[in-house]
Amino acid sequence: MPEFHRSLFALFVLVTFVAVAAPEVLAQKRTRLAVESFQITTSTLQNLRREGFPESLLSALGILKDRRFLAKNAFVVALGALSTTAQNPDETELILHYAGTERLRIEADEFSSDLNAGEAMFRGNVHGWVARENLEFTTLKLRINRQQEPLRERLTGEGVVWFRQWNRELNADYMVFERGWQGKRRDSEFLNEQTLQLEGNVRVTVPQGSLRAHKFFADFLHHRTELEGLPTPEGRLRVEANLDLVALPEADEAAELRLAGDPNAQRIIVQAYRAVLDADKGEAVFEGQVEMERTPEEMFVRAERISLHADKAQRLQLARAEQDVCLQQPGRVARAKRASFDELTKMIVLEGDAEVLSGQYYLRGNLINLFLDVNRGFAQGDETAPIEVTILMNESDAPTSFSCR
Repeated sequence: MPEFHRSLFALFVLVTFVAVAAPEVLAQKRTRLAVESFQITTSTLQNLRREGFPESLLSALGILKDRRFLAKNAFVVALGALSTTAQNPDETELILHYAGTERLRIEADEFSSDLNAGEAMFRGNVHGWVARENLEFTTLKLRINRQQEPLRERLTGEGVVWFRQWNRELNADYMVFERGWQGKRRDSEFLNEQTLQLEGNVRVTVPQGSLRAHKFFADFLHHRTELEGLPTPEGRLRVEANLDLVALPEADEAAELRLAGDPNAQRIIVQAYRAVLDADKGEAVFEGQVEMERTPEEMFVRAERISLHADKAQRLQLARAEQDVCLQQPGRVARAKRASFDELTKMIVLEGDAEVLSGQYYLRGNLINLFLDVNRGFAQGDETAPIEVTILMNESDAPTSFSCR
């Protein structure tokens, strides 16, 4: 799940290119900014890899990484001097496309600006592109504000905001992107604020999963995201993660398509009213009538609070559920005040007024250890937490209303 969170950051950070590219020369409809120079960056190499470039050519291009060429001819000469197989015209064109420093091109029905206020406004069918990032966006109204002291930039999109980059998409009704620097230079080392706020019908789709919420707030510098749903059962936020793809963060597009369509892929789906995702801690916390489903194991968990914890490689290690916990698997239902699910030991620990109904067995105790695999039965707690076991002779002996759904 935290890797899904980082995948969201990878998508949302693309929005920063829009703010960076606020036109220095404010343009009319269907004008575009000229390419000022060429530079191969990490993003350039990633995009060329997605275009199918061989690793030998990418390695050779890496020699030019972060060198800025002020003229196209100089850049083309440098490409021709690389010690690798000569590029064909199509490859050269793609390299020029993704290495050009043209940052933003915008079309709109109306445009206005106030240079004294540092504001530019685009209205009606706003359509923008950032070629080198293969990024495209649309909205009904786009406002770009710049402040000199202290140095700040703010980008506001209103009315059906849509972004797409490769096979990643973002939708919302309203968007605000802000960033600020210490001093008067826009260098990354002086960046002290970078946030993104989305509201209304927020939808995000990336290869590792998807997200649906009413409100979204991301702090890029602290790698933290907050999500909110609407205060109705149908309005809860929803996060889905493909754990197999999370385990392969560098998967190519073919692998992404294959694993995304695999019905046996490990997936987690969580619904809640609030959530906080912290990539640095490897933690995702969901609160408010939380429901979590895991497939293909058909495991369902309901609680007021569920937290997911991952290791440094972003593999899910532990899940904790608190307050009125209910667990349901094929052939087994359990309730407790708290529960933890350990991915390493494949164990479930129920704590506080724990009850388990599995087949003809009904268990009660303050602490009950279960195998994650229903077919392996039970593992008893320690001596200080005895378990009371009842063998049910028929279904009518089972406790009533013992179901999670």
